[in-house]
Amino acid sequence: MDIKEIKKICRSFKIEAIALIFSILYSVLSILIAVVTEKIVNSIDNIDYKYFFILIGLIVVSVLFVGIAHYYVNKCDTVAEKKLHLYLVNKLIDKQECFFAENQDGKLMNLLNNVTRRISSTLTVDRFILIQASLTVIISFAVLFYYSWIMALSTALLIIIIMLLSQKLAGNIGELGADSDLKKGYVENGMLEIIHNISMIKSLNKQSFFKIKYYDNYEKNKIKPTLKYYFVETIYTCLAYILMYGLPLIAICVGIAFKNYKAITAGIIFAVYQIINGIQEPVRNVMTTIGSLKRVKSTIPLLDPILTSNLNDNRKMVEDIEFDNISFKSAGFKTAETNIILKDVSFEINKGDFVSIKGDSGSGKSTIFKFINGSLDDDNVDIKINELSPKEYNFYTMIKIVTQNNYILNDTVINNISLGDNFDNGYLDEIIKICQLEEFVKKYGYDKIIDSTSSNISGGEKARINIARILIRKPKVLLLDEICSSLDRKTSDEIAKNIYDFAKKNSITVISISHKDEFEKYSNKIIELH
Repeated sequence: MDIKEIKKICRSFKIEAIALIFSILYSVLSILIAVVTEKIVNSIDNIDYKYFFILIGLIVVSVLFVGIAHYYVNKCDTVAEKKLHLYLVNKLIDKQECFFAENQDGKLMNLLNNVTRRISSTLTVDRFILIQASLTVIISFAVLFYYSWIMALSTALLIIIIMLLSQKLAGNIGELGADSDLKKGYVENGMLEIIHNISMIKSLNKQSFFKIKYYDNYEKNKIKPTLKYYFVETIYTCLAYILMYGLPLIAICVGIAFKNYKAITAGIIFAVYQIINGIQEPVRNVMTTIGSLKRVKSTIPLLDPILTSNLNDNRKMVEDIEFDNISFKSAGFKTAETNIILKDVSFEINKGDFVSIKGDSGSGKSTIFKFINGSLDDDNVDIKINELSPKEYNFYTMIKIVTQNNYILNDTVINNISLGDNFDNGYLDEIIKICQLEEFVKKYGYDKIIDSTSSNISGGEKARINIARILIRKPKVLLLDEICSSLDRKTSDEIAKNIYDFAKKNSITVISISHKDEFEKYSNKIIELH
C-alpha cells in the first residue's frame, strides 16, 4: 500500500475543507496586515486613523481565523489517526493465529500506536502546514515583488539555494526516522517481556539481569537511532535558521542601498521587513514538512506486515451444521526447534465422544488443538472435520477452546462471561453453578468490576470465569487445554464432573488435555502420545 491509499483512508473532506479555507484566509490577512501597516507608517506625520482601525479589525479577524483553523486542523489530525488506527486493527483481527506467533507483541503495538500516529499526523497536520506555508510564501512574494523586485529576487535566490541543499538531508532524515520507528518496537517488546514475566523474574531474583538486558536494548534500539536522527535533523534546522536571519538582513541591506531613492519609503521598508520576517516561518515549515513527508514514505512500508500479509483468515465459515467426526492422521510435524512430534499418530473422534489426550510435555498435545482450529497447517498432517479441511473452512462457530491463558476484560463479571450477548437468567445461573462460581456471584454480584490485571480476583476465579465464557455458548465440540491447572484438586474434580454432565445433556463432544487425571474417568477414548 502506497502513500496515496493511506491518504484515502485518513481523509475527512468536510473537516479538511474548513481547515484549509480558514488557513488560506489567515495567510491572506497576514499580508493585508503588513500592507495596512505600511500605509500607517507612511502617514505617520499626518496619520489617517481609518487605517489604524482597519489594522485593529484585521488583527482581531486574523486571530479568530487562526483559532478556527488550528482547531479544525487538530480535529482532522485526530479523525485521521482514528481512521487509520481502526483500519489497521480491523486488518489485524482478521489475521490467522499464526500471524501473531510470527510477529512480536511490541512490534505490533508500536505499529498501531507510534507509527500510525506519525503517519496520520504527517498526512493531515503537516499537509495543511505545507499548503498554508506555500500559499503564504507565494502571496508574500507577489506583494514583495510589487514593492521591490530586487528584494523579491534576492530573497527567492537565498530560499532556492537553501532548499536545494536541504533536499539530500530530507531524504536521510526520512530513512533514519523510519529506522528509529522500527527499532522502537524492539524496545516495547522488551518491556512487555518484563511485564508478562514479572513473577518469574522476582521468584528467581533476576531483577538485575532483566534491568541490564532492558537498558542495553533501550540504548541500542532507542537512544542511538534517535540521536543519529537528531544529528541530521539539527543540520537541517540550522539551514532553516540561516533563512531566519538571512531574509530580514536582505530587507535591511536593500533598504539602505535604496534609501536615497524616493521609490523606497520608510513605510515600504517596514512593510517589506515585516513581509520577509513573516516568510521565515512558512519557509521553515515547508522545509520541515518536506522532511516529514520523506520520512513517512520510508515509514509506510513498516505497516506491510498488517496491510499486505497473506495470513488473512479467508476460510469459509461453517455454520448451522451438526458435528459428525474428526479424522486426524500425522506422519510427523517438525517444530520451530526442529523436533519431530506427532509421528505416526492417527485417531478418529465421533459425535458425543469424551476424549482425553495424554503425553509428556512437548509431545504435541496442544499442537493437535492448533491443527483442529486451523491455526496450524502442515503437508504431513491430514485433518478432516465432517470431511472438510480446516485449511479451507473455519469451524469457530462449531468448535470452541478453553485455554489455560485466561483472558479477563476490565469490566463486570456478566460482561466477561457474556461478551455483550444476551442469555436467559436461568441458563446463566446453571453455567455459574457448573463452573463453581456460585459463592463468588452471591458475594459480589454480576456487576462487580474485575480489574484487567485480575488483581481483585484469584487465579482460580479467573480460570472459572474463562470456562464459563465458553460453556455458556454451548459449542458442538469443546476443546479443554489444561483448564484446571490453577485449580485445587477438589475444585478440578467437581468442575470435570459438571462439564461431563453438561456435555452429555447437550450432546457436546469434549476433547481434553490435562496433566491431572480429572477427566480420564469420564473418557470413552484416551489418546496416548509418545
